[in-house]
Amino acid sequence: MERRIISRPGNAAATQRREVAGIIDGEGQYCARVAAGGPLVFFGTTAVDAGGELTGDALVEPPYHLSPAAHAVHQGHAIFRELAAGLEAVGSGLEHILQVEQFTPAKAYADGYITTRGGYLAQARPTTALAATGPLLPEDAVVCTTGTAVRPGAGIEKEITELPKGEEGGGIDWSQLGQDYAGSPPYNDVVVAGPYVFVTGDVTLDPATGEVDPAARVPDFIWAGSEARNEADVLLARLGERMEQVGGSLDDVVHVTLMVTDITDIFEIDRAWKRAFGDAPPARTLIPVRGLGVPRREGTGMGHRDDAVKMEQQVRGLIPGRGADREVITTGTGRLAHEAEAVRAGELMWMSHQYARAAAGTGAEHEVDEIFARLDELTTAAGGGLAGIVQLRVFVTDLAAGRAVHAKVRECFDGDPPVVTVTTVPGPLLIPGAELFVDAVALAG
Repeated sequence: MERRIISRPGNAAATQRREVAGIIDGEGQYCARVAAGGPLVFFGTTAVDAGGELTGDALVEPPYHLSPAAHAVHQGHAIFRELAAGLEAVGSGLEHILQVEQFTPAKAYADGYITTRGGYLAQARPTTALAATGPLLPEDAVVCTTGTAVRPGAGIEKEITELPKGEEGGGIDWSQLGQDYAGSPPYNDVVVAGPYVFVTGDVTLDPATGEVDPAARVPDFIWAGSEARNEADVLLARLGERMEQVGGSLDDVVHVTLMVTDITDIFEIDRAWKRAFGDAPPARTLIPVRGLGVPRREGTGMGHRDDAVKMEQQVRGLIPGRGADREVITTGTGRLAHEAEAVRAGELMWMSHQYARAAAGTGAEHEVDEIFARLDELTTAAGGGLAGIVQLRVFVTDLAAGRAVHAKVRECFDGDPPVVTVTTVPGPLLIPGAELFVDAVALAG
């Protein structure tokens, strides 16, 4: 399997510190747009200015203010202009982006954003996942973009792994979607940077038919079978193949973002995870969403008879023999479901979704305090401490809980906050009464 080298290594000594750029301070928000940690850079933002308000150039004038696509296009331009400046400030750039994950209130915003993103990430495109979730912070934002880039001075390279012909871009003929998709697919399937491997968001789609993959489909004529369990089995089998193609295996998976249209499927999903990962699962963030890219239409309660998938997963892992080890971080508190509490990969640690364990009726501020105590416990166990956090992704059932997280960040970080993004998701959450959960990436000691 061929790899195209995109960025070449520089001086590693200059990149062994935590560095932030693009501070946002206002409208109940306090965070950085970009934070570098060791060899990687983490970013996340909506189309806001430094004061936390929607940027002027993201506003849409009549008559196009009626169009969801117009808002997505304007905000997409603003997001990538700000990201370009923030990445440059820490010695990286848009061309060094390895992976993006995006959240939007509705599917109607997706195409306008994707086509705009393509203009900024025209070559050596990253892996990607996109889901419809709910309102963002600020409330008039329609896209939240998060992700990871390589820091060229860190001594590692960005490489595009070439898949066998016909498998690129998920095997989809993207040209059938119109002139804007006539070139290369809008993402790459596998991107590597030194010891790290990033695998794109995958769903159980049969690209030849546009329907649910027959390997996952559950027939509708009998009550036996689980759509969620079948999809999880197929996605994990595909992931195993991708990891093998770069010299690894499922044992080398570090963190999985798993977006699900029905959070009650977690039990069936974990039956598949236990078979695939045994007693050493990776870290995981399970995100309830309103909709995924398959099918195009909005709707709730859809399944295989509607050609609707139930989940999408995007992955970060390690390639053995490239100078970074995988270490499961355990504090004794115990994991929530079948995922590791956290996994250290080289200089960085990815943490699973973090909840307040006794959330019912306690209020968002109490949940935030308990979650941050948990983050402190995990980062201390890895030898870094809370000050090493570079990225916090916050998922809430009400935006007020997101502002409570920003207030806690202001309390804990003086002048150098991490990246913080807030996304509303549909409830219920995994802990009864919970209003929010958080995942994080931090520098390890």
